[in-house]
Amino acid sequence: MKKLLLPIFLMTFFAIKTSAQTTPKYGAYLGINSSNMSFSGDGISIKGNSVAGLRISGMAELPLTEQISVMALPGISMKGSKLVGEKVSLTYLDLPIYGVYNYDIGPGKALGGVGFYVGFALSGKSGGEKIDFSKNGDAIKRTDAGANFLLGYELPDLGVKVLLTLSPGIASISDDSDVKVKNSSFGIGVAYLLKR
Repeated sequence: MKKLLLPIFLMTFFAIKTSAQTTPKYGAYLGINSSNMSFSGDGISIKGNSVAGLRISGMAELPLTEQISVMALPGISMKGSKLVGEKVSLTYLDLPIYGVYNYDIGPGKALGGVGFYVGFALSGKSGGEKIDFSKNGDAIKRTDAGANFLLGYELPDLGVKVLLTLSPGIASISDDSDVKVKNSSFGIGVAYLLKR
């Protein structure tokens, strides 16, 4: 988690420094996630079955050049998995940040981006029972972190972006040092620019 603080600070500093010379864009995003969890420990690795969930977020984009921008999609993301008939559901407050490159194609722009996310679990259930995130609880951390990849297409005249996202978890959300539990998700959604 600490290793992510430096890139977050540098990107924020750079964005603030250049904001006086650029016009930020703001909007809203609505999408669907297909998420899963992987479990590993004692030489055993298990992956659950994917579950679907919503992602609702705001969107802020700061152009740095005509083709490069920094984009953030802070919002609520539903994640989880099914394993041996038991469903795990987790609701996160996520902050994904992307460095985005766009290229003019046809009436719009093709988008590609890479970045990272940090997340904070707001609630969760396992097998219908509420997850206790306390130190003496169900041994699941509130914090999550991982990489982000993005592909999309923007129609500037309409203020619409169609986005495909892939977010493999890097940090383990297990409090047990002998067990690694990681989130991963694939999403598709639409962003609408309110200010452009």
